Parts: sequence; C-alpha cells; structure tokens
Amino acid sequence: MDSFFFFFSSDVKIKSINEAVDEAIESLTEENKAHYYKTGIEKLDRALGGGVEQNLLVTIGGISGSGKSAIANIIETNIAENYENVVVLNFSFEMTAKSQVFRKLSSKMLCNTSQLREQLAHSQSALGNVSDARIAVNPIEEIRSRQVFYVEEAINVKQLCDIVSEFQRKCFEEKKWLVVFVDHALLIDGKSSDERTNVADLEKALIRLKKVGRTTIFQLMQLNRNIESAERRSNRLLH
Repeated sequence: MDSFFFFFSSDVKIKSINEAVDEAIESLTEENKAHYYKTGIEKLDRALGGGVEQNLLVTIGGISGSGKSAIANIIETNIAENYENVVVLNFSFEMTAKSQVFRKLSSKMLCNTSQLREQLAHSQSALGNVSDARIAVNPIEEIRSRQVFYVEEAINVKQLCDIVSEFQRKCFEEKKWLVVFVDHALLIDGKSSDERTNVADLEKALIRLKKVGRTTIFQLMQLNRNIESAERRSNRLLH
C-alpha cells in the first residue's frame, strides 16, 4: 500500500498506516516503557491511560482559585524527582519561581506555606543550611539538583516557541524528555486585543510544539466562574 503515493511529490511527510502500526508496536516494547511517567496523582494517571505520554498536550482547566497551579506543581515535582532523564520548563506567568519552591518545600515538610515562611524567618541559618529539624538540608538540596527551569516574565507566543524549541534541541542532543508547563494560557501576550484570538494562536503553537521530539506539554486554563451557571447549562449558544 505504501507504493500508492509513488507519484506524489511533496515536502510534507505522509505516513502510511503500516509505519504508524510499527511505531505503535515499538512504543509498547520493554525498552520504551519509559515513554510513560506517573504524575503522582492517581486519578489523573488513570485518565491518561496509565501516565503521561510523550507528544501529549494536557489541558488543566478550572475557575480562579480552584487549585490548577497546585496540581501542576505536584506533577512537576513528582516527574522531576522520580525520572532522571527529564527536563522541566515552566512558564510560570502567574506565580514566581520563589513561590513554586515554597510550595515544594511545604509539601515535603508537611506544613502550609505560611508555616514554612515562619520557620525560615525565625531560623538563623540560610535557606541552604537550615538547622531546624523540620527543614532539613536534604529536601532543599534535592530540589536544587533537579533540572527545572522557570520563565516568570510575560512573553508572547513567538518568544515561547523560540524558548521551547531551544530546549527541545538541547534535550534531543542529550536524549532527554522535555516537560513544559504553561501557567496559565490567558496570561500570554498576544498581537490582538481579543483574548480569544491570542489563546487560539497559543493553542496552535502548543499543538505543533508537542509533536517535536520527546515533549509533553501541560497548559493551565482559567475558566469563567459563570461556566456552571444555570443559564449557561440551558443555553447552548453560551457554551
């Protein structure tokens, strides 16, 4: 059947189902089990068919304050700490990198961020050498050692694509898997004053990027608080 396209000349790669079947079978072999990674959230892993897969775009949606960033932080921490061949790139438009670290430490120390800040504030040691029994050096150094990178400042879609592409190139050279977080999509700078147009541009870019190399992308989307209103449920034109 592959010979069907013998007459067709194009720069666009056309893949036969035979090739797709070979790729599917190969991905199920023992050597390729590492194509799936656990997020640390059992229900999410189950919904994803066993874990996070490469070349996947996952959207985490919810109203403001519903815990989207907290979920992303759990996934990021679990993947970065349990899989050595992973590089994490987090476009943390809503939270600072410092806040992300506080969340990780709070989870490890089994205390909330406020309690953690209080512990650190009253400690006479620096962050990397805390003597308090609840804040041991090991968890801090463990976090330091992970290949996690943050982009805090507001950027546009092209800048995001350029950064991701450079990370993809480096990960390809080092045979690593790139996990990207975009938190959250509505905060991306765009050419248009129309928010929907900017989000559409970002979506098209993320779909293209997730297909390159060994890449998985998590994007966080803020939903309108009126999404569950009775009027929206009954009126399809508002969907």
